[in-house]
Amino acid sequence: TASNRPVVAEYDPDGMWLWTQWDGTIRQMTYKNVISSVIWSLLVDLYCYQHYTLYLIATAAVNGGDVGSLIESLSWASFEIPHSKDPIIDTLTALNSLWDYQLSLAVFTLSFFVNHAYSSWRSVYFCTRAIQGRLNDLCMLVTMAAKRSAHYGDVDGVT
Repeated sequence: TASNRPVVAEYDPDGMWLWTQWDGTIRQMTYKNVISSVIWSLLVDLYCYQHYTLYLIATAAVNGGDVGSLIESLSWASFEIPHSKDPIIDTLTALNSLWDYQLSLAVFTLSFFVNHAYSSWRSVYFCTRAIQGRLNDLCMLVTMAAKRSAHYGDVDGVT
């Protein structure tokens, strides 16, 4: 351990340096969840697309339609908005309304928490500033009570 090591590391404005900082960051804590969410949503989209395609093919086959032209004229390509009358899309629509309720609850909870945390921070901040002021006053009193020598700036002792 070097004794001249800085307490706070010097800021390096280089962007690549900043992106290499990994330990303890929000990226380190959430990258697994983000990747799993992306993969999960991709799988759900592909499943729904496959389900929709099979549903249209089965409907055309039962009704005696041309399956080849139906596949070429699919109205729902992958990664686009599907038809709303599909049963799995109805289920996902219900899930979307549940998500909206959960989103409202999460926004309310986070807003309340941030407001409370800010109030707590302000009270701690003002208390520490008051303590700092009293310590400053104490230092002024000690400075005023120090007995000075005949020579300017020399201290003989404290009375």
